[in-house]
Amino acid sequence: MGLAFRFDEERMRFIGERDGTEIAFARLADTGNGTLRINHVEVLRSEENKGHASALMKALLEDARARGKKVVPVCPFAGAYLRRHPEYEDLQ
Repeated sequence: MGLAFRFDEERMRFIGERDGTEIAFARLADTGNGTLRINHVEVLRSEENKGHASALMKALLEDARARGKKVVPVCPFAGAYLRRHPEYEDLQ
């Protein structure tokens, strides 16, 4: 079963959850100029290697695009994901 994704603006986290349990998240920072810094991406250890981090990144980037935001990948995983997915080049 896949994850449901949501942006928790109060905690500045983009969250992937299943049945109310947080499976994956990205810690973000709003730079105040329409740009989100992706500081960290994490998946529960028991859920690693199932594609959740990539699914989270895709959903996060689609959400950022829909809200007219740019992104800066500080997290190495986020940076690598963006390098592998040129379809999100417009967000940088």
